[in-house]
Amino acid sequence: MEFEASLEGFRYVCRIQRHPSGRTPVLFVSGAFQSMASWKKFAEHFARFTTVILCDLPGNGASDVLPSRYGLDFLARALAQVLRQIGVPTVNIVSASYGSPIAYRFAQLFPASVERLVLAGVMKEIPADLRASTINTLISLDENRIADCARQIAGGLLCADPAKVVARRDLARRLLVTQLERMTPCDRTRYVQNTMRLLDHAPLDLSSAPPVPALVFTGEHDVYTRPEHCREIAAAFDDAVFTTIKQADHLFHIERFEATLALLDWFLRGATLIAERDYGPIESLAPHGEPALAAIA
Repeated sequence: MEFEASLEGFRYVCRIQRHPSGRTPVLFVSGAFQSMASWKKFAEHFARFTTVILCDLPGNGASDVLPSRYGLDFLARALAQVLRQIGVPTVNIVSASYGSPIAYRFAQLFPASVERLVLAGVMKEIPADLRASTINTLISLDENRIADCARQIAGGLLCADPAKVVARRDLARRLLVTQLERMTPCDRTRYVQNTMRLLDHAPLDLSSAPPVPALVFTGEHDVYTRPEHCREIAAAFDDAVFTTIKQADHLFHIERFEATLALLDWFLRGATLIAERDYGPIESLAPHGEPALAAIA
């Protein structure tokens, strides 16, 4: 069922697929170039076991453009509004890239609404060495140099080192560049406002990480939300697991879909993680050194 929500006059579109099981629903929070449709294969998998909630928050997909002055707290409240509207008190959250700081802030503000939290491709802020190149994409877009902008964005997100093996590398790059070159005027405005939001917002507060179990991961060759930045986030939690997906960069969900899905299934449903060779070390950062698997089983 698709429905609309609204917060402070900004309309946004959501979808819920209900399941009769009593398992905790899964809520997907999209990245910058994602929409509800981007989660299709993941949603189809989890819909076999539990209720699935998808949402194009303001600034994403088919929803209203959101000016950059509205920060993470506003977007976290928009998620809370959705849960109130559909009568779902608690969710497992799966978030990626741009969506991950939103999910982190939501879990900080509404910890009782989160059972488990997945942060994929996350960092506390855009690092100083990436800020200039990020701003350059906005300049190219403002000057209507769309091909340059697409190339710059792809160059900032994707690993170009030929010595590092990335599965489906050419496909991932082609899909991303094609999507960027086909941005509508509204898509371009969304990109500008969402990017300015990332540039302007204060670093995530790691001194008071959400009191929920968390899985934090990215591709082993991610050059944007680098593994060391993701691990920094994981280390802030009292109970967290950190790992990387081998032969992947920032577009791990395209390059290594099966490995990404298996990792989510392991963390959220306790499924057996059979092909552990697909991942870097699975580090338990739980309190007192308890193994993460014990908490998941």
